[in-house]
Amino acid sequence: MELEAKTCIWTRPKDEYLHPLLKSWLGALDEYSRLHRDFGISDNPWWHNERASISLLAGAAWREGWVALEEFGTSKRGHKIPSEERGDRVGRCDLYVTNREASIAMEAKQAWQRIGYRSRADKEVRDKLQAAWRDTGYLHAYEADTRFAATFIVPNLPASEVEDGDAISPSLLREKVLEWLELMAGFCRRPGKPVSFAYFFPSDGERYLNVYTGTVYPGVVLVMEERERGG
Repeated sequence: MELEAKTCIWTRPKDEYLHPLLKSWLGALDEYSRLHRDFGISDNPWWHNERASISLLAGAAWREGWVALEEFGTSKRGHKIPSEERGDRVGRCDLYVTNREASIAMEAKQAWQRIGYRSRADKEVRDKLQAAWRDTGYLHAYEADTRFAATFIVPNLPASEVEDGDAISPSLLREKVLEWLELMAGFCRRPGKPVSFAYFFPSDGERYLNVYTGTVYPGVVLVMEERERGG
């Protein structure tokens, strides 16, 4: 029996306005993957790089009737040079999205998290959650109504760990994913401080195998953490 896609959206009460955006993001992931599957191409939008992941979230915003701007120049908080007092510097904001009710400025990171037998299955996640949080602190409060650290998490593991005979077992792969999701317990950067998140693990995640490295990439998670104060 074919597995169903494993998807989830969870937002803090304060972040409920993110729900339509995250739902659109899930839809964009599914649409991209299905379109390529229909042409016999095993491609997905999460196994490329951070820039590609940002572009898909921007696309999800437009898809939902928001507007979006990527990688635009702006001034940021921080040191100009180490010997000077704290001041503005020239930089870029990864993504700005807005509708008529709310605007969001984001700094993003992408975590390539190994979840195999001999892997510490949260190290890269913790590092990138912290890095995204740090960079978001450099954005000025006037950049948007809210500032969010956005972390795209791409779990991956050796295909050999989920093979049944000569092929990847969808059920073994799903079991590994569920174990990892339980381990991450809400993707909190700091214990006791909830964050909003969404994830997408398609029913055919076994298709996303890098044949050169023997690594399978079954899906993606997006963690959104608001930063109210700067660094």
